[in-house]
Amino acid sequence: MMGPRGAIPQRLRSQHRDRASAAGRRARKTQRTESLKGALEEAADTREREREEEVNRHPRGTDRDPRGEEDDGKPGHKRRHGHARRAQAP
Repeated sequence: MMGPRGAIPQRLRSQHRDRASAAGRRARKTQRTESLKGALEEAADTREREREEEVNRHPRGTDRDPRGEEDDGKPGHKRRHGHARRAQAP
């Protein structure tokens, strides 16, 4: 019983194998470079996005206190000195 390559002479068989493996190597190489390119682009996009988020988190000119409320820029900020919490006179 002949296998799938039974009718192909040995010389042609080895040629075919060489050509097929070379094509496979080329395909793997292009696939590898494509995936590397994709990974590099993805990393660059991620870095850029993180940088933008960082800039948006700390917009220039607005000083934020730890509670996330806007600071009006006064040197002794009222909230830090308990002005708003002082009991009013009856």
